[in-house]
Amino acid sequence: MKRGVLSRCDLAFSRDRSIPREYVQDRLRRVGKDVYAWLENGAYLYVCGDAEQMAPDVNAALVDIVAEHGGRSRDDADAYVRRLADDRRYLRDVY
Repeated sequence: MKRGVLSRCDLAFSRDRSIPREYVQDRLRRVGKDVYAWLENGAYLYVCGDAEQMAPDVNAALVDIVAEHGGRSRDDADAYVRRLADDRRYLRDVY
């Protein structure tokens, strides 16, 4: 961020018991309008974490965001998210 490569970095720590739990998909939805605008302007989205629960929930949130803020049908939004992955702009390091 200091070099200007990143303009924003959001972290969600669902296992940190000292603060209320917050999940990645919740954060994405909360700033969905911004997320969609960033994607439309060429942003890359990197997601790292649990492959069984977190990754599908984040993907669903992303499709919801594209549908809502892009005015697209669910099928079109799903295709948009798949294109992001195909173009290597939506990268997942899940395990």
